[in-house]
Amino acid sequence: MKNIFRKIGLLVIAFGMASCNAWLEVEPETDIAEDEMYKNTKGFYSVLNGIYYNIGEPELYGRHLSWGAMDAWAGVYTLTDNVDEHKGFIAMRDFNYDTKEVRSVGSSIWENGYRGIARANNLIEHIEQQDSTFFDNGQLEKNVLMGEALALRAFIHFDMLRVFAQAPLLDATGSYIPYVTQYPMIFNPAIPTNEVLEKIVKDLKMSKDLLATFDTLQGNKTFITNTEMRLTKSTMPDWGKFYAFRGTRLNYYAVTGLLARVYLYAGQYDLAMKQALEIVHLVENGTLRLTEGNNIASDPKMMDGVLFCLNYSKMVEGYANYSSGERATLYVEDPALFDPGEAADDYDKREDLLDHNIVVKYMEDRGKEAYTGYVPLIRLSEICYIAAECYLYVEDVEHAVQVLNMVRKARGGKALQVDLAAGVVMDKLVNDARKDLISEGQILFMFKRLNKIYTSKGKVDAKGKLVLPKPTSESAI
Repeated sequence: MKNIFRKIGLLVIAFGMASCNAWLEVEPETDIAEDEMYKNTKGFYSVLNGIYYNIGEPELYGRHLSWGAMDAWAGVYTLTDNVDEHKGFIAMRDFNYDTKEVRSVGSSIWENGYRGIARANNLIEHIEQQDSTFFDNGQLEKNVLMGEALALRAFIHFDMLRVFAQAPLLDATGSYIPYVTQYPMIFNPAIPTNEVLEKIVKDLKMSKDLLATFDTLQGNKTFITNTEMRLTKSTMPDWGKFYAFRGTRLNYYAVTGLLARVYLYAGQYDLAMKQALEIVHLVENGTLRLTEGNNIASDPKMMDGVLFCLNYSKMVEGYANYSSGERATLYVEDPALFDPGEAADDYDKREDLLDHNIVVKYMEDRGKEAYTGYVPLIRLSEICYIAAECYLYVEDVEHAVQVLNMVRKARGGKALQVDLAAGVVMDKLVNDARKDLISEGQILFMFKRLNKIYTSKGKVDAKGKLVLPKPTSESAI
C-alpha cells in the first residue's frame, strides 16, 4: 500500500486501540505520496524541517518540555488552585499523577514524542536507501541529513526516558519505555533503562561523526560558533539555505553537549567530562561565548550561549496566557535566588530575567525580534555545569570552581574561592543552574538525576517520585 503524507514532511501516527499493543501507520490526507516526497533532495529537507517544526509545538518543547509542565513539576513557580490552567501543574508539583489534567499532559508528551521518533525513523530508512550520488551535495549532504535524523531520534527518546522512567541512580535496570528504530513497527516492548541509554549514546556517537564531516570543516565552523551566523544571519552559506541557521538544528557542537548530558544522567562521569570539556575549551579560547551580564536585559534568553533551540512561531501568545495581565500567574517560587541583594556573594545580572517575579524569556518585546519564538534547549552554561560536576565527582574542587566561575563571571557575578568544600560548591552549582536554565525544562531533570528538589525552603528528598505514568493505552508503541 502506498504511504501518503499529511503535510509536506509531516507524518501522522495512528495508535492501534484494538489490543494492548499499538502500531504505527501513515494515514492519508493529501495526494502527496511518500515516493513523491522523497524523489529529490528538497523533499528530504522538507521532511527533516517538518520534524523540527513539529516537536517545537506546545505539546512538546513549545510548552510542556520547556517553561510549562516541566518547570511546574520542579516547583519553579508558585501556583494557585483557582486558575484552571494550573490544576495539572499543581498536581504534578504535588506528585498527584492520577488526575485528568496530568494524564492529558502525559498522553500529549508520549504521543507527540513517539510521533516525532516515527518520522525520524521513516526519514532514516529513506536516507539509507539512497546512494550518495542522489543528493545534490553528495556524501556530505547524506551525512548531514543522517546525522541530524539520528540525533533527533536520540534526543526525543532521551526526554521520553527522563519523563516516564525512573532515574538510573534509582533503577537502571527497570523497563519503562521502548527504543524504536524501525518504521513502521508493530510491537515495541519497553526495555531496561541502561539499554535505552546505550542506544541513545550509539545514535549520538554516529550522529557526531557524521556531522563532523560538515560542521568542523574549516570554512563551516563559523556557521555554529558565531552567534549571528548560527541564529540570525541572512547571508546564506555557499552550500545552500538548508545549511544556514545551524543553531536551530542539532549540529555537531549541540550533539557533543547532548552526549555530555546523557552520559552525566547515566552516571558515566568520565565520558561526560570528555564531551563537556570539548565545549568548555572552546569557551576558554573565545571560540564560543557566554552572554555577558550587562546584555541580559536586552537578551534574556542569553542566546550567545545557545547551541540548539527550536522555533515556535506562537510562543509569545502562548506564554502570555500565563504571564501577562490578569493571567500573570507563573510567579517564581524563589525570587530571592535571582536578587539576593547587590552585596551578596551570589548576586549577578540574572536579576534581569524576572519582571515582578515572572520570567521574561518568552515575553513580547524582550530581546531581539529574531529570537522571539526561540526555545533554548542546549546551552553552554549547562555544559559548564556538567564539567564542573564531573570535576567534583573526582574531588577536583579547584577545577570545578574554575569552570563554574566562567559562568558566574560572565553573568556579572563574583568568582567563588577554590578552597570551598565540595558540598558547598555543588549547592552553588545547582543554584546557578536554577537561575540560568529557568523556563527551559532542564531544572526538573537535574533534580530528578540528583533525587533532590531545591526550593526557597531548602533541599527536599524527591523520593523517586519524579516519574510520570505512561498513558494506559500506550504501554507499547
